[in-house]
Amino acid sequence: MRTFITTFFFFLGFSAFSQQESYKIAYDRGKSEFSQGNYDAAEKQFKASLRFPDCPQPNDVGEWLKRCQDAQAEMQQAEKRDYSEIGWFSEDLAVVRKNEKWGFIDKTGKEVIPCVYEMVNPFSKGRAEAWKNGKKGYIDKSGKEIIPCIYDDIEDRYNNDNELIYAQKNGKWGFIDRTEKKEVIPFIYDNLFPGDGYFFDGLARVSKKESGYGLIDKTGKEVFPCIYSFMGEKFSEGLIRIEKHGKYGFFDKTGKEVIPCIYELIKLGDIDIPFFDGVTWISKNGKYGLIDITGKEVIPCIYDDVNYFRENLALVKKNGKWGFIDKTGKEIIPFIYDEYSYGFSEGLAVVRKNGKYGIINNMGKEVIPCLYDHDIGFSEDLACVKKNGKYGYIDKMGREVIPCIYDNAGDFQYGLANVWKNGKYGYIDKNGKTIIPFIYFNGIISSHFSGFSDGLAVVQKAHIWKIIDTSGKVIAAFK
Repeated sequence: MRTFITTFFFFLGFSAFSQQESYKIAYDRGKSEFSQGNYDAAEKQFKASLRFPDCPQPNDVGEWLKRCQDAQAEMQQAEKRDYSEIGWFSEDLAVVRKNEKWGFIDKTGKEVIPCVYEMVNPFSKGRAEAWKNGKKGYIDKSGKEIIPCIYDDIEDRYNNDNELIYAQKNGKWGFIDRTEKKEVIPFIYDNLFPGDGYFFDGLARVSKKESGYGLIDKTGKEVFPCIYSFMGEKFSEGLIRIEKHGKYGFFDKTGKEVIPCIYELIKLGDIDIPFFDGVTWISKNGKYGLIDITGKEVIPCIYDDVNYFRENLALVKKNGKWGFIDKTGKEIIPFIYDEYSYGFSEGLAVVRKNGKYGIINNMGKEVIPCLYDHDIGFSEDLACVKKNGKYGYIDKMGREVIPCIYDNAGDFQYGLANVWKNGKYGYIDKNGKTIIPFIYFNGIISSHFSGFSDGLAVVQKAHIWKIIDTSGKVIAAFK
């Protein structure tokens, strides 16, 4: 009898233990399925967990069931467009991909240009690059081909002249009149170099493989014959940089050699212009110095590397360290930094010391100490910084206004920043308050997708792409 009672209570206890384990397994599986976007399967698991009434039920099972039902309703309401990718908005239109073809949608989610192109780029100045049958052209916002897709390459984003576009056909480069849509300079050149085939002062740089570099005017006339080893793309202080016999110097617009070709290198500025305020850095015998537009040596060639003057100070390198000098060559900020910055802006410069980044003022004082793991750049008066592997934000006084608690973070735009925590993305305001909750899987942080564009952001939750505004309101959704 004692054995029977013991056995009975053993099986009773085992059964209760088994039910509790079964309940826990169903509950945990439900949460796992939900996190993967399998809402129907998640709902079944949560309902299964309710089949064990003798087990203590957590308070949130009902809440999880409601989440599953809301998510399923949202998926049913989402328009079935089958877009595999949605880009950011530019000029009220966003790039989309469907069945390996590209087109555009508007801010309501309407497909305004059908997905028929092999590739497209976002709209700029009312036109977008488009590729069809391996050839490139331009379309307008109605989808009309304003430049037919017949060229190997075509480029006008960098061109300062509204009437001319440079293009490539059959391996050679020439120019098209955008208005009349006709070829005005013949396709005979081997290079116009994307980004620097401009007309400046009415002249554009071209080259031929068999002869060299030269300059043409808008009629196609070779003003400088294609005979030089290398040539700068534009005039600076009335002079253009030219390489002859392996050395560099400067010519004027008449073709006269004003500064002899005796230098190993001429240091360029941010926009490929050698002269700033009448001076330029040159290299001789492996060291840098400064000359003026007459060729006079203003600062002797003693530096290992140099950068252009910003706010009257230049970042230069000597004996393996970086510091700042003025235009007379006087040392203003000592040579103690490991890595150069981009120079001064509004009296401040980013520097690196002992592997950490900070900010100094033009007197050399560290206004933000060198504590951070990557470069510091401000957007909307706050800078995203990284410390001990986490991201946060500081103001221009160096105060950590949003603590370094995030796994990744982007710059502020429209008063919001895209941040990542515990595997999900959301948006915070400048006080660190969560404005758009951490529920998205694809709040992409990169140079192109750093947050909002035109007041909208593209995000992904489970299998649904959404277009949201700065309040988090869903404007359109797609499966």
